Parts: sequence; C-alpha cells; structure tokens
Amino acid sequence: MYQINAPFLRVRRAETHWDLLPPAVAFWEPLGLSPISPPKNIVTFCVYPHSDALRPCLENFLLNLQLAYDSCKLGTHSRVETVVEFEGGLVPVRASSAITPVETFKLLKETCVQLGKLLAIQHAKIREQQDSKIDAFVIYMIDPFGGPSALWELCSAFWALFQAYGQGSPGRPDQPQKPDLVLQVIPIKYIASFDSPVILDPATYF
Repeated sequence: MYQINAPFLRVRRAETHWDLLPPAVAFWEPLGLSPISPPKNIVTFCVYPHSDALRPCLENFLLNLQLAYDSCKLGTHSRVETVVEFEGGLVPVRASSAITPVETFKLLKETCVQLGKLLAIQHAKIREQQDSKIDAFVIYMIDPFGGPSALWELCSAFWALFQAYGQGSPGRPDQPQKPDLVLQVIPIKYIASFDSPVILDPATYF
C-alpha cells in the first residue's frame, strides 16, 4: 500500500489562477476565491410539504442559500416569480394528515410530474425572463421523513420529474437546449423544528 498525495485544486483569485490543496476550500470566501470555469447560473424550485407555517421558513432558507451562492462567486441563484402555478418557485405537495405514507409518496410523484411538464413547456419563457443564461434548474426537495426508504422515494419522484421534463414537445433545431435538471435533497431539520427556531451557521449554507 502507498499513500496518494492530495490533488491540487485550480481556482481563481481576482485575475490570477491559484493551485491550492483541498483544505483551502474552507477559506473560499475569506480568500475571495472563484471557480476557473464560467459562472453557473441556476433557477431554483423547492418541492415541500404544504404548510402555511413552513413557507416563511423556506423563504428565509432559500434567501440565505442565494446569498451564500452569490458570495462564493459561483454564478446567479434565482427563483421565478412569473410561474403562476408555483409562485416564487415553491412547489407545495398538498396532502391531508389522514392519508397513508404510500398515498403521500404517490402524491409527491404526481406533483413532480406536474412540475416537470410545466418546465418542459415554459423553459424558454423562463429563460427570456432572466438577465443571464440558465445553466440548470435546481430542484430542492424537502425531506420531512428521514431514512433511506424515504430518500429512495424522493429520488424516484425526481426521476419521474426528469422524464416528464424530457418528454415535453420537442423544440426546433435552432432553439437553445433545455437547461439541465439537478436534484438537491434538504432534510427538514435545516428548515424548521417543532421545538425551537432553526438558525443555521453560515458554513452550513456554504
């Protein structure tokens, strides 16, 4: 057995390229680092269990996440206000407390399919409303369940969303390609708690 040296990371500081060891990533913001590659501009949607009490917590979380993304000079992190069906990019899964877990996951999948079809139809319109190119739609999926089986169901719902997004009406050859779809599962403990207000450390957002 032999030790493999840690690879250097090539980053940008101002107009200079730096080669740094991985521990330097912890000092990304203080050093004013940015990626070598061009900025990645993303538009976000958040699939969450419908709750009027949860919505302000989500708004706060997404705002802080946007500030962290911008401060790391990764690109733009924005939400759409013009999609009437999902105002502010928030996608509620409306389930009553009386339904079973199986019915809840089915409802989650149906909501994701609806979002996928909507993005397939409106991606060009959303792109026109942004000041810059959209590289990806990031789907934040709030996990209120916990556990590996629930994670499997969330990924399955995202796969249904992905397929619905790809099965939209094909565009003309001269039209730009659809933005990528990216999944990010967020445990609900980062959003809200029954016991106390959730105040995350900035390093968590980073």
